[in-house]
Amino acid sequence: MEKSRCANCGAELAGPWCAQCGERARKPGDLTIRKYLGELLDALTNLEGRFWGSLRALMFKPGLLTADYLAGRRVRWMRPLHLFLLINLLYFFLTAWNTFTTELQWHIGAEGFLHQAVASRLVNDKLNEPPLASEEWRQVTLSLLQPDRKLDEAQQDARGRLIDYARLFNSRVDIYSRTLIIIMIPLIMLAPLVLLALRREGSIVHLVMATHWTAFFLLISLVFGWLISLPFLLGWFTTDNIELQDFIATVILMGLGFAWTLPAVRKVYQLGWAKAVLLAAAINVWLIPALMLYRAVLFFLVFWSV
Repeated sequence: MEKSRCANCGAELAGPWCAQCGERARKPGDLTIRKYLGELLDALTNLEGRFWGSLRALMFKPGLLTADYLAGRRVRWMRPLHLFLLINLLYFFLTAWNTFTTELQWHIGAEGFLHQAVASRLVNDKLNEPPLASEEWRQVTLSLLQPDRKLDEAQQDARGRLIDYARLFNSRVDIYSRTLIIIMIPLIMLAPLVLLALRREGSIVHLVMATHWTAFFLLISLVFGWLISLPFLLGWFTTDNIELQDFIATVILMGLGFAWTLPAVRKVYQLGWAKAVLLAAAINVWLIPALMLYRAVLFFLVFWSV
């Protein structure tokens, strides 16, 4: 009798599964609509179960997902990058406080941004011929954040051009930020990579840890973003208090981030309390310059594409 062979690699089959590539031998009832829909339901159910299980572990068992992945215990959980991408998708669809989609007025008007001076000059050169003097242009850029600021006729014209450009720029920012946010992972990875350099940990350890950390940060930003925004939505604060909102959000998120990071780094890196506290604090403090670097990359990418 002719022995059956794998439809995928051609190897001889000794059972229902191919020993070479893992392909299952086809059965007579496989090519039916009922079977097809059953496979779809099974895939969705399996994804949902693993996603919610991974989500609970990410929130309430810091470091478990990272430690299990590095130890080879991976069947129960979603892969780190898959989990991050799903949380990223939920974040951009549901968030009420989005610190990653930074509009043009902040890039060129917020003095705390590392690239603000360069960004402002580039936009001035792009929109005005000849470019406005530095102080005149400064008044124009500030008028986007403070609409009641008085401007002369030339500045009003420049402001009109800036508003038109900002609409186009901001529409691109909304698109680019959804995918560019992934660069936060290697940026966050730099903190443990540098601080634990003498331990000679493999880079994959820091990368997986940074992936789960960034996923957790997006998750708590999503949840607590609504709590932070609620007073503004109810009218308790006005948009004039936007800096207060940003300060409150930053303090809360860094506090929650530290509370999560401390047990996580102890579990993943097997550190004592003193070293774990220092590393957890460093990672969460590093978040601020990492966000600034992300925003700079976002600005230049969008600027060159518009």
